[in-house]
Amino acid sequence: MSAVYRGLYYGISLLPLLAGIAYALAYSLGLAGIDTQGFTTGYWVLVLRSQETWTSLLLSMSVALTVLLIAVPVGLILVLFYSEALENAVIRYLLFLPVSVPPLIAAFMGTEWLSASGMAGRVVSGAFGTVSPSLVNNYWHTGIIISMTMMSIPFLTILLWQYSRAEKLSGLAELATSLGATKRQILFRVAIPVLLNRALPNIGLMFVFLFGAYEVPLLLGMQSPRMISVLIAQKFRKFDLADIPQAYSLTVLYAFVVGIIAWMVSRTNRETA
Repeated sequence: MSAVYRGLYYGISLLPLLAGIAYALAYSLGLAGIDTQGFTTGYWVLVLRSQETWTSLLLSMSVALTVLLIAVPVGLILVLFYSEALENAVIRYLLFLPVSVPPLIAAFMGTEWLSASGMAGRVVSGAFGTVSPSLVNNYWHTGIIISMTMMSIPFLTILLWQYSRAEKLSGLAELATSLGATKRQILFRVAIPVLLNRALPNIGLMFVFLFGAYEVPLLLGMQSPRMISVLIAQKFRKFDLADIPQAYSLTVLYAFVVGIIAWMVSRTNRETA
């Protein structure tokens, strides 16, 4: 019976996704859509030869990786050095608050705080008597990185803290101490590897989420270069019907990249299990 339920679950969850990807692929090859003219690879050629496509993909990956390189170490530090504070229910509740903020609201908050006339800019101007540079819509996408990092740190902290309790990290540390391990060895050879190994699938999913984020890059990013999600959406919204097959091509390409990332994370998780 469990096999039946498992098959039903995969059917309900995967079939609509696969059907959507199949339709997008057919549209990108000229086999579906309003202006269908028969099979063609012309739209794919335009997309794959466009520098904008690869710039957007590289930008999205760079932003997602930068956010994780900041958020994961901060989460580890909070869990490993301030675990007693995290036992406090009030502090955990405060950590849950940023997780509950929708991305669109977070984007508006980022605008209010990080723009030249925002709250942070006013504090800097008042403290140093200089005009604060805008961290929104700048070349380095600083506003996007800061906003996404502030959304990611609470989630990863709670996740890592729960894993530390599930793995009985304090007991492992005591056992390592009794075997003669130093604090540095416990930290880098026991605690951090255990937590990262357990959290790796979720960190991979977090990367996929950040890679495909839309609201924050739309409001806090530049018009060029754009993150891949914004580029796809703008292709769909153009009045030129020739851009719609290109948008579907980008969608399939995005799904392909996400599939590769998910496969790599799954394989790494199996190897380290």
